[in-house]
Amino acid sequence: MTDETRRNITVLITDEDSDERRHAAENLASESGLAPIAALAAALQDPCKGVRDTACRSLLSIGGPDAARGVVEYVCSPEIVTRNLATDLLVRIGEPGIPALLPYLSDVNQDVRKSVVDVLGLIGESVPPGIILGLLHDPDPNVVVSAVEALGNMRASEAIAGLEEVFHACPYARPAVAEALGKTGDPRSREFVMTELRRSLGASGDDPLTLLGLIEAAGALGDSGALAPLSEGFRGIPPAIQPAALHAIARIARRSGAQLPQITDAEKSLMLMLNREEIPFRLSAAAWLAEIGSPAAVSAMADAYGGAPEVDALLGPALLESPGGLGAIVGSLDSARGSALRARVALISQCALSRIGLIMRGGASGEDEDLVGWAFDAVARAWKGADQDARSAIVDAVFRLDGDRAVQFLDAVLEQPDPWLRMHVIEVIAAIADSRAPVYMARFLNDEDDMVRELAENLLRAKGFVSDEA
Repeated sequence: MTDETRRNITVLITDEDSDERRHAAENLASESGLAPIAALAAALQDPCKGVRDTACRSLLSIGGPDAARGVVEYVCSPEIVTRNLATDLLVRIGEPGIPALLPYLSDVNQDVRKSVVDVLGLIGESVPPGIILGLLHDPDPNVVVSAVEALGNMRASEAIAGLEEVFHACPYARPAVAEALGKTGDPRSREFVMTELRRSLGASGDDPLTLLGLIEAAGALGDSGALAPLSEGFRGIPPAIQPAALHAIARIARRSGAQLPQITDAEKSLMLMLNREEIPFRLSAAAWLAEIGSPAAVSAMADAYGGAPEVDALLGPALLESPGGLGAIVGSLDSARGSALRARVALISQCALSRIGLIMRGGASGEDEDLVGWAFDAVARAWKGADQDARSAIVDAVFRLDGDRAVQFLDAVLEQPDPWLRMHVIEVIAAIADSRAPVYMARFLNDEDDMVRELAENLLRAKGFVSDEA
């Protein structure tokens, strides 16, 4: 150990200046001896966040079994900040740190055993499941549940028999066991999961957390034979769990190529699912509501459009194909903001093209013409609160909906004398693909403001409508 290393260790442990301690922790990042690692691990308890964060970065830089051995004792610290830092470090060190954790699995303190099992579970599939299996019979219930959760995170197929045994022997662990069996993804658990699910669906007052775990496991493992029990028992499922059941049914149907079943009273839950944070739930709801196609379903899909691109990929075609799709999107426009406004305006453009085509061919009704006019009004009304990207979509939409009214609309926007507003509109118009856009931009070649004229000329030149000799 060099004198410089000794000095950094001393500063890190004893100096009252937090900046000095932080610099010392940073300087020890290139050291790999036991003493520097011990000093850095002790710094996880430093009162200064900057020192703690720097110590973490240095320990990660050192990495490997030695860093893990230095950190592991702090996994059971009574201080939650220290405990969380140590846990995160060991998870990020990963597989090289596993040997440092193993001795603690047999610690006499159940809190120690639980904490270490939790870390191994977070490390995940690189952990040999065999080192956890024995803890399924631990005398402490918290350790058993942590072992079950860890084996689920490891996707340990070899743990299936042990997990099924725990399900029967330890009622408190049933929710965790059901979730773990689903995470394994192993079809060998399918019969067990479906047997327990049928029993739970038929047992009033059964633990709702266990039922939830079994439903989610069925969604992960079930085949088409799982659709009937879930759909027939849907009305008996607690309302808070019904979205999970609908998501599970959708997963099974998608995986097995089966048709989604008709379930009475499911539509309201599906519409609520469209607003959940979890994208998979939204995707399931979108697929289901697109198939239902009722006015309420179409309205809910319109209100959700623009929330997430992957969900929009399902909602968009369904709204375009629905007879009430354009009306629903237009009706939802006033409440839209930001990216949702931009997405809905763009979808109105797509819907309007097909309607306008019918009108031009004489195959549309007066209601269609009224709807296009209503759509124009709603899109134009959105201009005031729109951002730059949404305004580009608005200009594109109004030209598609009614070119003559689009010119009148933009003229009204430009009545204000501010040249910056005119420049903004020119830039927006330049971004759309409509063939009438360059003609409208050309009107600004004679604008009273030099900047406006120059911008119009440059943009038209870029599009090939003004030659360099002009």
